[in-house]
Amino acid sequence: MEYETIKQFLEDIGCERHINLFIENEIGLELLKSLSEKNLKEILKEIGLTVGIRMKIQQTLDDMKTKEKTSSQAAQNTCSSHFVPGREAKSQSMESEKTSADDSCSMPDSRSIPQEVRIVLIGKTGCGKSTTGNSILKTINFETSVLAGSCTQICTLREGVIFDKKVVLIDTPGIFDTKESNDEIQQEILRCIQLSSPGPHAFIFVLNIATRFTEEERKSIQHFIKYFGEDIYRYIIVLFTRKNDLDRHNLSLEKYIEKSDENLKSFIAKCGGGAFAIENTLEGGKMDEQVQELLNRISQNVKNNRGECYTNDMYKKAEREINKIESMKWQENMKTREREFQIIQEKIVEKYQQKADKEREKLERIRDQIREQLEKQKMNTDRIVALKNKIEKLKHELKDSQSDTNEHLDELRKQLVEEEAEESKLSQKIKELKKTRDESAERIKTKFHEMCDDEIDKAYEHYTEQQKAKYRDEIRKVFAFWPVEMLKQGIKKGIEFLSDIFSK
Repeated sequence: MEYETIKQFLEDIGCERHINLFIENEIGLELLKSLSEKNLKEILKEIGLTVGIRMKIQQTLDDMKTKEKTSSQAAQNTCSSHFVPGREAKSQSMESEKTSADDSCSMPDSRSIPQEVRIVLIGKTGCGKSTTGNSILKTINFETSVLAGSCTQICTLREGVIFDKKVVLIDTPGIFDTKESNDEIQQEILRCIQLSSPGPHAFIFVLNIATRFTEEERKSIQHFIKYFGEDIYRYIIVLFTRKNDLDRHNLSLEKYIEKSDENLKSFIAKCGGGAFAIENTLEGGKMDEQVQELLNRISQNVKNNRGECYTNDMYKKAEREINKIESMKWQENMKTREREFQIIQEKIVEKYQQKADKEREKLERIRDQIREQLEKQKMNTDRIVALKNKIEKLKHELKDSQSDTNEHLDELRKQLVEEEAEESKLSQKIKELKKTRDESAERIKTKFHEMCDDEIDKAYEHYTEQQKAKYRDEIRKVFAFWPVEMLKQGIKKGIEFLSDIFSK
């Protein structure tokens, strides 16, 4: 729905009682839409809106921006739902240098390493892709076999949290096999694109170190580049399995490559991630060590690519359509999310309420201590006044017994010094207690409210990210088992099919 005015916007989301706040502060709808997420939060908090109202406004504005972005992209997209491999490759090859910045999907921080790492395993049938995938995920997720035939019949997605990072692995079947028909290859490329959208951070090209790099494999690489374009080289890491074969011959990977076929050396030189060797028979700590090293290599290559994942027109089109499904699911589940987050919010509020209650108890104890110290101070002040009066009286009584009186006077003066020192200590103690009291009162009055609001904001961001990741994972799971008949009809028909599934 389009909103022409802030009044219409607030009325539609049930916040019409706050209209005057926006009018008094001269805040219009266009201004709200133009603000960054951080500035929007600050302004909504500044004008005195509650956390729940702020979240409702932020979420509605986010949905509006997503719809506008999707509509804009759809208007610009004039290409067909199907792609022609030859034309795609030719066009991409000609434009790859000019559009490399546009053809990569940026992360929020251009130098950061993404929390989700998407990896596509590629290579010939029987080269060890599935076994390597199992090694990375530290579990048996992909079916493997000692026979030469492929166990992976269609692109398969598995995921896991490895070293505090979510890893999404897509194991591909015969994309690299020239014996497969063009139609079959297109189907699996499409499935691969859908599973790894908005784009992989790494393509791991798996080679068996025990077998020679053949002319067939060289052609397979050309076959693959034809579909994805030259820019993909920046994201490829060449991974050799059976590293133990190198160790047995006391041969480093660098030396092995040096002695290899010129075509293989040329291929590795083009790959942004270089080469890596892995031994899939290792277990425990040794396996963890080499997987950690491989993930570090991928992370470094992501940094080298400015924190961007690989993408091209096919990926962009798939991502636009997937975004439509996500947006639909987001709208449909809004009330459920509101209920779920209300529970989270109540727990946070309760936590800070308990903290405030403890702080009030502490404040009352401090006030008791101040009262006690003030009483001591009063008694001490009375003693000082009495001593000073005695000293003055003795000074006037100095007559014949001057020696005895002087000793008594000295003693009184000594007591006065001690009492004045005690007075100074009491004053300092009272000053410190009053400072602690004021800080405690400020925490109860303001700090706990601010901390509570900040934690709710952060919890909302975290919850939103979790929900979006959940929707994306659900869509991926459907893609993973998408019938070939649906793949043949292309992305557009597939999205209609998915929309029917998720709307039921």
